[in-house]
Amino acid sequence: MRPRSLLVCAIALVWLLPAAAGAVEALEKPGIARKAARGFGNLATCYLEWPGTIYEMSKERGPVWGASLGFVEGLGKTIPRAFVGLYEFLSSPVEYPAKWRPILEPEFTWQYFEDVYEPWFATTEGTEPQPIARTTTHARS
Repeated sequence: MRPRSLLVCAIALVWLLPAAAGAVEALEKPGIARKAARGFGNLATCYLEWPGTIYEMSKERGPVWGASLGFVEGLGKTIPRAFVGLYEFLSSPVEYPAKWRPILEPEFTWQYFEDVYEPWFATTEGTEPQPIARTTTHARS
């Protein structure tokens, strides 16, 4: 790579890093950027509504309800999630609903699975993580 190309890349990196940090902050608070990201995310991942509903129904009512009613309900919620995602993406400059609230709950489809990725140890504010106690069994001779 030429030295001039390296200089251009370094200048571009210096300009883009603060913009990227600002974009992350903009996505965390309600507004145009969050609504557009929510719309695009829901449009692109609307298929996760189906397994997400099965998972939620299984947690609430048990695996039989999750496999039956959750399956049907999840399929029925997939198409509206895609249309609402498209609507939110296209109408992101308009503040409707009031205060940029999401139309569907959960706000993003991957939020169905947030508790799946919790660590195997629990932490609370101000304490150290406590590992799960492991028990050992001894074979009888």
